[in-house]
Amino acid sequence: MDNNIEQTMLWQEVAPISHKNITLNGVVWRDKILIRGAGDDKKFASALQNALGLALPAACRYVVHDNDNTRLSWLSPNEFMLDCPYQTAGQWVAKLHESLNGIHSAVVDVSDYYRVIILGGECRSLLINKACPFNTDELTRGMVVGTHYANATIQLWDMASNYELQVRYSFFPYLWQYLTDGAREYIKD
Repeated sequence: MDNNIEQTMLWQEVAPISHKNITLNGVVWRDKILIRGAGDDKKFASALQNALGLALPAACRYVVHDNDNTRLSWLSPNEFMLDCPYQTAGQWVAKLHESLNGIHSAVVDVSDYYRVIILGGECRSLLINKACPFNTDELTRGMVVGTHYANATIQLWDMASNYELQVRYSFFPYLWQYLTDGAREYIKD
């Protein structure tokens, strides 16, 4: 792939696909903060909850939201991801460092590392199941899993009417092309 075309696609908007069977939209700017700490440590959990003003997810692989379009996902026993509005990561990182001071933890702004694709429509599960080994029938609303789609490692969220696929930015052009090619059979009318 031409490097200039690839660089453009990495960070610019892509033309969304909108059809009753499949919708695809590439979300460019969302801040993301990776938080590491033992989810079963009461001091860590309390400090994290105080800093974010969010109750922690009930279990690993689940998500909580607030009204400001902020989402906390519990990805693994010691890994959380805060997804927040663009250009708010600095404020959140400062709050988290202050609240978690003295508690075994790590807070890293990874906003420039990921892109998100929103996949919706009546045939969204069919398209995901084409190249994802995880059985989407096992997903429940508000659940997140780490898996892969074709050759791209993704985080997959079930958001009721759509899926969100978080992918490393360098894999975004590949995944976008794969999904748009795969969607063709569902948008023929």
